[in-house]
Amino acid sequence: PVDMPVRKKKPEETQETAHTMAASANPTPLELFVSKVIEIRDKPAEVTRELDSDEVNKMLKAHAKQLREAMQFFSLPVDMPVLLEFLLIQHDELFSQVPEDWLQLCGDFFRQATSMHSRALAKKVVKLASAMAKRAIDKGEAIHVISPLKAAIRLLQAEPTNLTELHHIFCEACLSATCYSAAKPVLDQDLYQLEQGDKDIRHVVLYYYYGGMLYIGLKDFARAFQFLDLAAFVPAEALSTVTVSAFKKRLLVSLILTGSVPSHRSGLTSAFRQCQQIAPYWSVVDAFGKHKVSELDKVLQAHFDVIESDRNLGLVKQCRASLIRQNIIRLTQTFITLSLSSIAERCEIGSPAEAEALIVQMIDNGEIFATINKQSGMVSFKDDPEEHMSADTTALLLKSAEKMMTVYDQIVQLDTKIRTDPLFVSKHDMGGPAPTIDDGPRDEMDLEDM
Repeated sequence: PVDMPVRKKKPEETQETAHTMAASANPTPLELFVSKVIEIRDKPAEVTRELDSDEVNKMLKAHAKQLREAMQFFSLPVDMPVLLEFLLIQHDELFSQVPEDWLQLCGDFFRQATSMHSRALAKKVVKLASAMAKRAIDKGEAIHVISPLKAAIRLLQAEPTNLTELHHIFCEACLSATCYSAAKPVLDQDLYQLEQGDKDIRHVVLYYYYGGMLYIGLKDFARAFQFLDLAAFVPAEALSTVTVSAFKKRLLVSLILTGSVPSHRSGLTSAFRQCQQIAPYWSVVDAFGKHKVSELDKVLQAHFDVIESDRNLGLVKQCRASLIRQNIIRLTQTFITLSLSSIAERCEIGSPAEAEALIVQMIDNGEIFATINKQSGMVSFKDDPEEHMSADTTALLLKSAEKMMTVYDQIVQLDTKIRTDPLFVSKHDMGGPAPTIDDGPRDEMDLEDM
């Protein structure tokens, strides 16, 4: 990437340029502004006052086409507020006529901006990053803004566990570019609170929805379920397009992962049960529960158009593949030996050869423990050799216990913070009800059409 600005000037060279511009016969208002800002660049408060001036803002908009050239007199990180303002004005005033390298300049800006001069700049950072991402996605160039968006998130975060307004935009860019692995470092960081000033629940819903889709792309269905569960059940006054879409995918991912739908949120799912848009997916769940591939195929055929328009056809096909695998696992709990032809028939697999290939794959993945006699075409199922706790299993359990203890400590800290929050205390003292999701029917609320 090209450094920001196009050519970095030494401080003394920039200072000399400023004096030259100011001393020219007829300096333009923009030249006078650049000269003044360069002279006071070591006084952030004064620079901010200049940029906040209505007169200056009006002048900069009038000279929007000249801002690209003026950017060469500034550098990061010291001139971050000025460069941020210039890039925003170019986008807002020129839009379709922005400089050809505007996207690249934005990317370089976020990569090189090291810290926020003040939290007041946060809204402008979000606005620029959002505009950059939208333009890149619309042009089919989302891959080029993934790294800058990640840098912008770090720029906004007071703590690495804070959710920002850019998290869902970053995830959307990764989905658009089909770069699922690029999102993983951000998604793997557990988040516990919103960044200061962010009160919009849509950012939470969209982050966990897009994050769930990215984890599906990574085939990490356990993590995908967690994200989609959070997206579907974020407290809100009404179901939205996104929460309904998240719940549909949550049902399918749950079938792939465990073969059933968890009952721990049964009290909250009645609203989704009454939602007609989800009815075909409940049919998928019911058919899956019969353990027959033919029943699942009938449902898929009956609701093919709906499932395809929801862009969930791939997930349903993975449910079908998962059902076959789970049926094979069920056979290991009943039989000691079984022929390949019998397995193919019982599990509705095309042929004994296909059954053999699938069983070999499941053995390699550690899903089942078995041996195949090629001559007789018989499969012998065996017990899990790790059943009685190996050293590796013990180490894994200890690691999981340590993680649970860490999460528990974080929950206790959050609970203490909430209980001592003045707003929470005042509402609790007034006897106000805690925010929950009503189990009754509700109207659709537009968040964003997915």
